[in-house]
Amino acid sequence: MNKKTWLAVGMGLLLCMTGCSNAETSEPKKEMAKTEEKVVEEKEKEKTPYDVLQDAIKKDQEWESWSTHTTNNYQRPDFEQTNGGNPVEGKNITYTNNLKTKDAFYQIMEEVYEKYNYSSYQIQKATDEESLEVMAHQGDGNGLVGDMFIRNKLSNEKYEVESAPYSLDGDYFGEPELFDASQSQDGDNTIIKFTLKDGKKFQDYLVTKLRYDPKQKLPDGSEIDCYLYSKYEMVYTIDKDGYLQSYQLDMTDKQTEDSESNYTIISTFYKENATEVNSKIIDEVVAQVPETGLHGQIDVPFEYGEIIKP
Repeated sequence: MNKKTWLAVGMGLLLCMTGCSNAETSEPKKEMAKTEEKVVEEKEKEKTPYDVLQDAIKKDQEWESWSTHTTNNYQRPDFEQTNGGNPVEGKNITYTNNLKTKDAFYQIMEEVYEKYNYSSYQIQKATDEESLEVMAHQGDGNGLVGDMFIRNKLSNEKYEVESAPYSLDGDYFGEPELFDASQSQDGDNTIIKFTLKDGKKFQDYLVTKLRYDPKQKLPDGSEIDCYLYSKYEMVYTIDKDGYLQSYQLDMTDKQTEDSESNYTIISTFYKENATEVNSKIIDEVVAQVPETGLHGQIDVPFEYGEIIKP
């Protein structure tokens, strides 16, 4: 009913027609709302755990800055004979602060090797053309000295992966022949779990689709298997707002008939305002990297500000 019609009718007729109109349209509107809710619910039900994970990974990409805290506990045979033949075990802790600007991605990283009481440092600047990384060690007088650089050419697609808080190498978690998938709730958090079903098929996938090397040559000339997992269990935690909060990976890599390596990796993501990356400092260090060459030795003052360790 338009304005002209409203003005042309009497008040009584208007009230009647308004009442009739409401009576006639309210039920269809209710039915339409119910139908829309049902469609939304059905779409949510149709989502697999892998779909939910993908949504969370994409949501994290909204962040302009973030930090990560990762611990890696490992125990493996002493294949290289660096530990007197005894199992090699230890714990590494890695902290990263990350910043994504309109033109580039910046990262500062510190990795602590607890067993050896040693830390390594790295800064990175990436654009949609290339990534430059500069590694450093603790020099005399406790100052950091840049000692090595690595350059990688990037495309737009590779840059998006490089500058994302988290990404997957492949879509293997979406392959029902390779992994069982489950979804549950823990309070406000959503838990997504993937459990390996067939280690040999998983290795075949990594070798054929992702070009992983199935063998590793040891110093004595012998070879061991790689990526032949007897256990590979990944658990993701997604918070109530749909962001990927953390993951835990437990895996057992069977390298020979009677030897295997065990790893537990736990990584937590911290949202914006959890980092203070100084892009100007990184620009100054990266500017001293040779303009050509994919990697090499350098000797430059190394600064990256102060890393926040959440």
